[in-house]
Amino acid sequence: MDVQSLLSDLNANVATVQSDVNSLLSANKADHGRFDDTLKAHSEALKMLDRSIRGNGKAGLNERMNRAEWFIRGVRRFRWLLIATAATTIGATILTVIIAFLQQGARP
Repeated sequence: MDVQSLLSDLNANVATVQSDVNSLLSANKADHGRFDDTLKAHSEALKMLDRSIRGNGKAGLNERMNRAEWFIRGVRRFRWLLIATAATTIGATILTVIIAFLQQGARP
């Protein structure tokens, strides 16, 4: 083989490699573009979640959950207050009936 044929084969191989590299680069750019789009969509979703949790100047998820827990605690305390009031009322009624019965039995 002479040098001229080797150089022509080498040039043909270089052109093939360059076209393969160019096709890989264009495919990589398309994949990178899809990745960027997906990353932007996910980062926007994360920003929305962060805003809803932190509140972004308004009452966030944590604050709203705390308010709901405080309300539930208040309802529980009010329920026990109602139970105590009912028990006291029932007890006072029973004592009134017993005292009235005892006073009736003590009369001659």
